[in-house]
Amino acid sequence: MSAGNLVMIKRDAIGVPAGTIALCLKCEKKRGDYDEGHSIWCVLLMNGILRGHERRYLDIDLEVL
Repeated sequence: MSAGNLVMIKRDAIGVPAGTIALCLKCEKKRGDYDEGHSIWCVLLMNGILRGHERRYLDIDLEVL
């Protein structure tokens, strides 16, 4: 996964149903001394009520289209 990819969100969230399409903007830097092996991505929602809003998701909750 890289910035500019279209992704589908696999996990339901408040106001964002599973299956929502989003655009990957950037990968956030991890904070703290933990490392679970997952990346945090900032995505721009492309459909639904929250279209145009930026949200953060773990890479395991996103599927590249």
